[in-house]
Amino acid sequence: MERKNRKKLTFCLSLFFILTFGLLLSLIFSEKIEKKLGLIPQGVSKLTNYEFKVDFINVGQGASCLISLPNNEKMLIDTGTNSSEKKLVNFLEKQKIEVIDYLVFTHSDNDHTGGADAILDNFQVKTIYRPFILADNNKYPNCDPLLFYEEELGTDENGKSLVTVVEGTDYAKCIDLIYKETYTINNQQKSSKVWVISDGLFISAGSSVIKFWWPPVLSGQEPIDQKTQDSGLTYGNVTQKCSSTNDYSPIISISYLSVNMVLTGDASSSVERDFLETLNDNEKVLFQNSEVYVAGHHGSNSSSCEAFLSLIMPKYIVIQCGESSTHPHVDFLARAKEIWEKNNKSGVILTTNENGDITFYYNSSDMKNIESAVYYTGTADSVVTSWWQIVVCIIVVLAVFLLIPLIPKKKRNK
Repeated sequence: MERKNRKKLTFCLSLFFILTFGLLLSLIFSEKIEKKLGLIPQGVSKLTNYEFKVDFINVGQGASCLISLPNNEKMLIDTGTNSSEKKLVNFLEKQKIEVIDYLVFTHSDNDHTGGADAILDNFQVKTIYRPFILADNNKYPNCDPLLFYEEELGTDENGKSLVTVVEGTDYAKCIDLIYKETYTINNQQKSSKVWVISDGLFISAGSSVIKFWWPPVLSGQEPIDQKTQDSGLTYGNVTQKCSSTNDYSPIISISYLSVNMVLTGDASSSVERDFLETLNDNEKVLFQNSEVYVAGHHGSNSSSCEAFLSLIMPKYIVIQCGESSTHPHVDFLARAKEIWEKNNKSGVILTTNENGDITFYYNSSDMKNIESAVYYTGTADSVVTSWWQIVVCIIVVLAVFLLIPLIPKKKRNK
């Protein structure tokens, strides 16, 4: 009987070690195993060698996007909320980022500028892009060197101001910090360059180009830098007044070789329609069949109109929203799916509240054939565990319980 138990013990021990070893291997090579078994879509993986990378960072009900450009420059678009600033800083520090070459604030809302102080305090920023939304706040007096435009531009025929002024503390603090930001190069401290966002601005970075298509420039005005020599020097142009702070959000195209991404901040459908009317046929081609579209206003139904979606026809739609948010709106999701079906296209919708940090990788060795991958972490810093890994864990635990009765009592009492 003892000999029989010894054989069972040997068998169970062998099974236990095999299962444990298999579990460890599955955790290490989980991506490859799941792709082989068809448990996740092809392409949901990391790309070790990449030339161009875009991270949509999970900052809750807010927005922040990090672009790693082919020339090794970094661009950060928006800084999330006040409550997400620690997560945002940790994300950038994990990637060993010390200098941000371009920092873009799409508009004044706190869910896009909330982490500005944390970013400007922890990283050196070379160039900053701000909207032509002026800041005026008693806590930060004279924080905005462009505030003189409120008086200079005056009012329209209905007596309404031709500029938008925000009096909130958060935006004023953001603008105040922007004009105090410095960076060090060749042991010399320099003030960060500040640009006002408008149609026509672009950044060329190797095989990538970032272009701003909105808001329109106000005609009849000289460049801003000619007016701000004695205050906070600012570059760019005065833009037309928009109906809301959301509508100052720039429409941004981000291209890498033949890959194109489109970001619209919180711009509404009326902006999208006005923008479409400005495009000529050649410009429309640039937007067709985009790789990624970041859903306007966090997937709100007030953005992403049918005409705009029909033009860009994205392969992926990324929605940046929080766990308790009402976004994305069901009508927007239905509209996107209907347009895909109508045009015999297939698309993927990814949300930061479900998929966590979402990263797109691209690489090309010959400037023609592009290798790509998309990877996401799962919800907010959680450990992504597959159902089959849980099953293996249960089997290992059961194996332990089977082993205990087979171990002689003398050995267990030692």
